Amino acid sequence: MRLLNSWSWQFLRQWRAHLSTWSTLRFWFHERRRAKGKAQGEQGLMCLSVTCPAIGDVYIRKTGSDENTLSEVVLNGVYNEVIQAVSEANYVIDLGANIGLATLIFAERYKKCHIVALEPDERNFELLERNVEPLVREGRCRALQRAIWDESTTLSLAVPSGDERFDAVRIVPGGEGQQVSTITMGNLLADIAFPRVDILKVDIEGAEVQLFAGDLAWLNRIRAIAIEFHGDSREASRFDHVMQDRGFKVVSSQRHTVVALRRDPPTP
Repeated sequence: MRLLNSWSWQFLRQWRAHLSTWSTLRFWFHERRRAKGKAQGEQGLMCLSVTCPAIGDVYIRKTGSDENTLSEVVLNGVYNEVIQAVSEANYVIDLGANIGLATLIFAERYKKCHIVALEPDERNFELLERNVEPLVREGRCRALQRAIWDESTTLSLAVPSGDERFDAVRIVPGGEGQQVSTITMGNLLADIAFPRVDILKVDIEGAEVQLFAGDLAWLNRIRAIAIEFHGDSREASRFDHVMQDRGFKVVSSQRHTVVALRRDPPTP
């Protein structure tokens, strides 16, 4: 009798390359129970030791879409393209940091980099702070509960419908949900005082349209952009035109993340 089905073998084989042995088994057991409908309503966190890339202990929620985010960032390596394109980075901004997985990967790849991570949702932000706590203690990371927008104001976050693969919160002007403070890229750069930004990672659920609205002088200080678009936001933001006009070249347009590199060094 076969003790493990093909799904289990594939799951264990894939994740053993990225997690410790015990974390692989813990994750497999949870996902197996979840597939059978036995994990519905489970609360609390699950700690997984990520060994490749070697980012250490990561906390994810037992319910929701954290395991999907973990799969995309760790298993599928959606930010590998920008990491391969940028050999050295000292300053990184993570817009839409979620629970901090991309932040941790950038910190592991670029051992001396300093990172500012923005996440507007209070539930995600709480977990983000927990996951990046070692980096904060080292003085390498600053986490901010803010949202990027084309003006500094207070807006609402839309609650996910519950049937999405990723529980993505979205900014809704005039809504009645969770309130969040917004900030423009220009003001953010002034506040954090980075001399330049070697990597700007963007995953902000449609607000990329507002990111590229208004004054775009801040782009002069950006070296590389790794951005995920949502819906028709690539066209609506005129991203490709803006990149060409501002001295960037789009070097990768994979399904998840578009990477653009500046042709010349950024200016202060």
